[in-house]
Amino acid sequence: MDNNRGQTIFLSVIGIATLLVAIIGATFAYFTTQVTGKGEGGNVDGTTAKISGTTLTFDKDTTQTYDYLQYPGGLAVFGTKAQLKKDDTSDTNDYVATFNLKIEYDNPTNTKLHYTLYMLENSPTDVTLDPKCKLMTKTAGKQTYLWYGDDAEEDDGTDESSECLFDSTALSVFSKLNTIASGELKTKTTGGTIDKDTTVGAGDDGVTLIESSETVQGNPFAGRTLDTQVGGTSTKYYYLVIDYPNDGDQTEGDATGEQIRVSLTLDKDNIKVDKGTVTP
Repeated sequence: MDNNRGQTIFLSVIGIATLLVAIIGATFAYFTTQVTGKGEGGNVDGTTAKISGTTLTFDKDTTQTYDYLQYPGGLAVFGTKAQLKKDDTSDTNDYVATFNLKIEYDNPTNTKLHYTLYMLENSPTDVTLDPKCKLMTKTAGKQTYLWYGDDAEEDDGTDESSECLFDSTALSVFSKLNTIASGELKTKTTGGTIDKDTTVGAGDDGVTLIESSETVQGNPFAGRTLDTQVGGTSTKYYYLVIDYPNDGDQTEGDATGEQIRVSLTLDKDNIKVDKGTVTP
């Protein structure tokens, strides 16, 4: 493989969870919002980049993206498809793309959000990853409290610490075997970043941005790869899951009017494709 042919390109496709405010009646202890998702790209068509006879794609998978982060107890799933493909099927060269991932976030709440990043070789097309969270409400005096519980439970809304859960089919996808990264998003943070330079393990402020992993050594956001050795195309699926814990504390503070944002991107300054020759 000729390392001198390596190139650095600009490519950034964002899967963003933006929480927009919706105030209903009185001020709530648990803030109320509406969720939208959006994908953006840095190239002309917003999805692809041409590199050394290949096309590198990093697209949001809208069929496996679900948002339930408006209230405590909720979950969100953001699916992304990464693919490296030869432009010419008769090309006998082999290509390897190396890139770094990055999470950027705003968490204005008093609660540490938890994330887990999963990677699969094949898309779970026969499995829905929708946690189907059920909105719970409780009125106490002049205040109404809202949180997410499990859709499968016969919950009458009295358990204020209940949380949304994945079913068994989704859990088979979101397994320890498929986990490449996990950690926490700091509270009261704007412009937070987790990337290849982030320290793995507990931080001095009590927040673990990247937890140690038994399946991935070193920083899991660095040195991700795709290659064209088999069939001229390589595809991997990344799923970023955000968990909004519910501790049942109705006095944690009202964040109405704030926005939670989370995005998974490619590091635009550190993408490289090396070119070699396939051995017959």
